[in-house]
Amino acid sequence: MSYIGFVYCLLYRFFATFPLVFQNIYSFHSGEESLAFMGLFVGALVSHAGFCAYAYSSLEQLFDHKGGTVNPEDHLVPAMFECWWIPVCLFGFGWKSMGSIRWIEPIIFSSFSDGTLLLFQAIL
Repeated sequence: MSYIGFVYCLLYRFFATFPLVFQNIYSFHSGEESLAFMGLFVGALVSHAGFCAYAYSSLEQLFDHKGGTVNPEDHLVPAMFECWWIPVCLFGFGWKSMGSIRWIEPIIFSSFSDGTLLLFQAIL
């Protein structure tokens, strides 16, 4: 559980950087800055759709094949792939958060929630 706590801490620290980046660097108003969270929302939607597809195609087949039981380790397969997305998004968000770079690029890298949602689903 310590890993999921670390990821949860990173997620809330990431939320705290949004006003710093979008209000101070890109001069967004408070309404515009709240729209920057849409990158997180889109990342969460994509992640949820991917996890549902994985659960339907793999876990449900495994559940039927094993006679009604699934090992807890079978849930960790998407987490093994998505755990690499978190550092990539954090690095990209920090690297692209400059006044000389367009505001959309940090929002694209803010799909950090894509990795955290799958980790939460897989581990919990």
